[in-house]
Amino acid sequence: MVVGGIFCCSWRSFLREIMFNTNDSLLWHHERNEIYTVKSGYRISRYEHGTRIGANDVLWKRVWELQVPPKLRDFMWRALRGVLPTNSRGIDVDGLCPLCFSMETVDHTFLHCAKAVKCWHLVAIVNLTVNDSLDGKFRQNNYGRQPANVTQMDESQQSFLLNVGWSLFTDAALFHNEGATGFGCVAESAEGGGLGVCGFQEGVFDPAVAEAIACRYAINYATHFLEGTGVVYTDSQVLVQALSSSKVDFSAYSLIIQNCKLLLDARPNIEVKWITRHLNRVAHSLARGSIRFSRYVIWGTIPDVISSFYRY
Repeated sequence: MVVGGIFCCSWRSFLREIMFNTNDSLLWHHERNEIYTVKSGYRISRYEHGTRIGANDVLWKRVWELQVPPKLRDFMWRALRGVLPTNSRGIDVDGLCPLCFSMETVDHTFLHCAKAVKCWHLVAIVNLTVNDSLDGKFRQNNYGRQPANVTQMDESQQSFLLNVGWSLFTDAALFHNEGATGFGCVAESAEGGGLGVCGFQEGVFDPAVAEAIACRYAINYATHFLEGTGVVYTDSQVLVQALSSSKVDFSAYSLIIQNCKLLLDARPNIEVKWITRHLNRVAHSLARGSIRFSRYVIWGTIPDVISSFYRY
């Protein structure tokens, strides 16, 4: 009745033939063969929830390649998928964080809760914002990256990184126009690298004094933020010789050296060694760029001035 009232005679016969002489079938237009699969259904459901998970997504590869116990990889995978049992995830409770009484989500639990923020500050990650997500921070972080300056070395050169728990490269830079001396310290370990500290202070010092100042900052950083055995590397042979010498005078240089020795005495598992300037170029670049930042910056992510030295 409806077809006859809307369409002309020729269209009515055509539509009746289609409607009454053809068997219905279910088609899944998200696949080329129009056949439904669980895989494609899962993919579409994730798209609808605003999350794209692909087999080639580098995020998931980095999770499963982490050199940690399997249970930690599984926990990280669940956290990044947002399926940890937080109070706001389908549970008949008030949905509030029991520590700070904000809405409890995965991102809140790991990044934004006041207790979580304090934990991140203890490991020198202080540049979190309210818009940060666990997914975004993990993608941005250095886990799984290889330092470019290590992968390009031969076997004998790589050994200075592999024989210790961590390595901290340090260098100084003189800014005559600004009347300041800058420093940069970059930490490396088997898990990756690029984190550290940089800054500057007023006054243009003798290069040897500048290197000693940078070394003091490096040892101080290692004392507070790097656990276990490690080595601080500098490209100043004069500095390394001074640290092993028993000579004492009252020059500014000698006073800084004595201060470095006191810091090293408190951490006997830290050594200071010399390397060539070529192998210290990441710290050199960070020191040269330090004048762009605040007087003292602890990096929780790789700063842009040295990002070109790192790759996934």
